[in-house]
Amino acid sequence: MSKASELGTFVANQLKFDEDEKPIFMRVNPEYKEEQNIIFFFENGKAVRVPMSQYATQGSRKKLKKAYSDASPVVEIVYETSDDYIMLLNSDSKAILIRPSLIPIKTTRTSQGTTVFAMNLKKNQVITEVLQDYSERFPDAMSRYRKIKIPATGVLLSDKDITTKQIKIDDTKKGRNSNE
Repeated sequence: MSKASELGTFVANQLKFDEDEKPIFMRVNPEYKEEQNIIFFFENGKAVRVPMSQYATQGSRKKLKKAYSDASPVVEIVYETSDDYIMLLNSDSKAILIRPSLIPIKTTRTSQGTTVFAMNLKKNQVITEVLQDYSERFPDAMSRYRKIKIPATGVLLSDKDITTKQIKIDDTKKGRNSNE
């Protein structure tokens, strides 16, 4: 048998979280360079790129407050390492594939962002998933979901699209003379 203290440190206690507080993203960063960005993707189809330099500690701050906008729930937080495509999926089984560089950089941490995924909000559609590694799950993603400007409308996922499941009829006449 072992003691509870041997299992490790409970992060919530160590960082003195409030009762309703929980971690959603963590990045250990020794330097805060201007060219490094954090991307926040929100349920309402908006996203924002914030430079890491906005999170540099100034003074003797013990707790980071207002790290991002709370206007809409955060779906995913991504540390931008390259301009590789990111896939966004919504609750209506639609997807888009965009480059992070399309999302404007905002120097205010609490910015609500820019609409990247144009969704019909009457149907209460929300972004449900953000994928950086999508190629195995969606092998046809580059040709099917890629967008070059934002806001972009989603394309129905191929496994939900009935036109991709329809049987094709080959109407070419084989073995017949073309003069008939």
